[in-house]
Amino acid sequence: MSVSTRNQDNSVRRGLRARLAALWRRRNLDSGTSAGWIGVDLDGTLAEYDLWLGPEFIGEPVPAMLDRVRQWVSEGIEVRVVTARAGHPRHRRFVEIWLQRHGLGQLSVTDKKDYAMIELWDDRCVAVQTNRGEPLHAVPPRRQTKPP
Repeated sequence: MSVSTRNQDNSVRRGLRARLAALWRRRNLDSGTSAGWIGVDLDGTLAEYDLWLGPEFIGEPVPAMLDRVRQWVSEGIEVRVVTARAGHPRHRRFVEIWLQRHGLGQLSVTDKKDYAMIELWDDRCVAVQTNRGEPLHAVPPRRQTKPP
């Protein structure tokens, strides 16, 4: 296959994906359901994090992220906190208390992605090119963490 043909095929695929995505969004908007949700990690993204001290210890809010989340919520965008802490009922409760204390008690807490998630804000993610697996940015060195 020539480079020109491959580029045309990729262009057609991108166009189809864009049309399908637009139809999906329109269908959800017309039906009154959510057009998707934004996931925000807790430790290191929404809350400061240096070291795991236990499930009851959650850092202070990261001001820029807290403001961003509040703005999205005020615009009617669904935001969910995506954290490994949600996998344990006791740990989840500490997250819910922290969110309530910082004016975000309306947010749901999960440890799962689904097909409606449109973005994920996370300090540990590496964004990759769709269908290529190549990082979009320089990949930071791996850090050692101790899981809960």
